[in-house]
Amino acid sequence: MDRKAVRKYLAPAEASGIAPGGPPMTETDWAGLIEGWFPGLVDRRLRQVTWSDIDQHRDYIKDLLGTVAVSTTTSGCATSTN
Repeated sequence: MDRKAVRKYLAPAEASGIAPGGPPMTETDWAGLIEGWFPGLVDRRLRQVTWSDIDQHRDYIKDLLGTVAVSTTTSGCATSTN
């Protein structure tokens, strides 16, 4: 995981006084905090603002899926799929 991403997610917890070795928290406690800190992670609609722009190209993308090789990078290793 990228260091900047880790810092982004740790900063609100540290600012709230949460630290390793502190009192245990329930999943419900965490969910409430995460919702306040990162509403985009909880409300999927906030991450889907460009879907309508992409949707107009859906048929074109579907046509390409079977014909174009796609390369992806995972953990620094490039892979290719058809």
